[in-house]
Amino acid sequence: MDIRFRLNRRALAAALALASAACTGSAARAQQDEVVEDDALAPPQVNRNFEISIEQFDMWIYGNNFRMNGMPGAQKQNPRTLLDARLALKVDEIEKICKVSPSQKEKLRLAGRGDMKRFLEQVEKKRREFEEIRRDQNKFGQFYQEIQPLRTTFQSGLFGDGSFFSKALRKTLDGAEAARFEANIRERAAFRYAASVDMLTARLGQALGLTEDQRKRVSQVIVENTRPPKSLGSQEVEVVFHQASKVPAAKFKDILDDAQLRMLERQFLQMRMHERNLKANGYVPDDDPDPQPRAAAARKD
Repeated sequence: MDIRFRLNRRALAAALALASAACTGSAARAQQDEVVEDDALAPPQVNRNFEISIEQFDMWIYGNNFRMNGMPGAQKQNPRTLLDARLALKVDEIEKICKVSPSQKEKLRLAGRGDMKRFLEQVEKKRREFEEIRRDQNKFGQFYQEIQPLRTTFQSGLFGDGSFFSKALRKTLDGAEAARFEANIRERAAFRYAASVDMLTARLGQALGLTEDQRKRVSQVIVENTRPPKSLGSQEVEVVFHQASKVPAAKFKDILDDAQLRMLERQFLQMRMHERNLKANGYVPDDDPDPQPRAAAARKD
């Protein structure tokens, strides 16, 4: 094994440690999450001092959005304000693409507020339950699992498939408008996904010692053999790494040398185990059987 390979192995561990750690949540939540999961698997033990702070509940649901910029002493953000802003952006986006009328926009806003009301009511119901169990170690593990769908909904967006908003949108847009809007959404998703692929391969390039030509070819293989998910969630590069891990290693054989390929395969194997955690952070795969359009559409010759 030559010196460059030994150094690259160390670089790979450092550069990709974030991908493995981030799959279990943000650094602020990871330690707590590990305690919860370990407690759930270990034999029941009563800890009379067990207590989870009230503030932790909002961090679990809203993640880094709970505090402005994550700065010490910063003011808490109002979840309703965050959701109102997302709804406004969504409606403005539709108006820009489809030229909907003011009355149509108002219908969409009302539907979106219905989704917000439903979501916030579900959160408050779980908050009340949290007040009852936050000092009960035996009940906490199950409760933590029960709130994960709320976190996923917040991360991936309230206004997707099955929402009041999406139903109102289908009734509001005619066939041509709906097709135009869907095409625009997919095109932007493809560009965003391709950019995230480039971010991943930049990390891999440093860790594996790739040449610029190798890096570009690895990016191209990932883009051509995966598809943009419905939602990247809060960990874009980690999601792309997970997507890439499903690409057969043989696709990279003509690009990487044997040592690089073995290192990449080990990382891919590890990433394939983290889909559940990625979904908890808002990742929603695209299970549409139609293989088109792919992110490759975002590439320009």
